[in-house]
Amino acid sequence: MESTVTKNPGLTSYGDITIVRGYSENKDFQRWRNEVQISQGGDDADTDNDVPNASFRKNFTVHVLNEFGTSIRSFGVINAWPMSWNLGDLNAESSDILEETIVIVNEGIRSNEVTDGLGTGGIFGLLRSALS
Repeated sequence: MESTVTKNPGLTSYGDITIVRGYSENKDFQRWRNEVQISQGGDDADTDNDVPNASFRKNFTVHVLNEFGTSIRSFGVINAWPMSWNLGDLNAESSDILEETIVIVNEGIRSNEVTDGLGTGGIFGLLRSALS
């Protein structure tokens, strides 16, 4: 009989994804968040569900771009849904860019290296996301 403790892998959990970007006229994230809120019994809801319906979980890809705007790495996000959306401060006396913050929960992230880019992006990498 061996006296060594055997270890087995446990459940894997993935952290939330927070995206902060300049406000955009694209309303996809807002609509997605509103659909989840309605499914939870929020504003204008027709249901008493307390967790999002599986149809609101989406897969999408986040691309890391180099300084030339070329994708150098991508991350596939699995079964995600927006937990919150927040619009920054509206201040007429400020010339700051209006920012929106989106927090997305997910059930998995897969890393995919892009081989046709122009090399590594280093500190110049930018995030871009596309819903699928």
